[in-house]
Amino acid sequence: MPARRCGALVAMGAIGAWLAPLPAAAEMLYKCVDPAGLTIIQQEPCKKPATQVWARDSSPEPPPTPEQIAAAEARARAQAEERARAEAQARQRAADEAREQAGLAPQAGTDLPPPPVDSTQCAEGKRFVAKLRAMPFLELTPAQMQRLYGWLAQQCK
Repeated sequence: MPARRCGALVAMGAIGAWLAPLPAAAEMLYKCVDPAGLTIIQQEPCKKPATQVWARDSSPEPPPTPEQIAAAEARARAQAEERARAEAQARQRAADEAREQAGLAPQAGTDLPPPPVDSTQCAEGKRFVAKLRAMPFLELTPAQMQRLYGWLAQQCK
């Protein structure tokens, strides 16, 4: 290999190494308090007479893994399906109430199956009602209490 070509390769290798990104050094933040009580957060360790309160790594969090992304997408899909199911049930209830007010019989075959019972929903609902009853300053009317108990009954179906 001619010397000229070899020198060019070495020069290109040196330039490439210079342009290559360096690995990110872990950056630290330091919280310092001076004798007068002034708090300073800085990137260098505290200098005397300041006292170091804490030191923390300020490196950004790593991006989510493909598994974490897939799990988040699955949760979003499940929430969207639940919202759609709840909206469909609300529309059906509104239609049934409108038909009932008009004196018509509910349409056959349009009833949606009840949602599955979630005992934690019921237990949380009972705790919520108990907390509300323990707050007399709210001055809930009998009509409001009746609506609250109706909601609780829906949670415990």
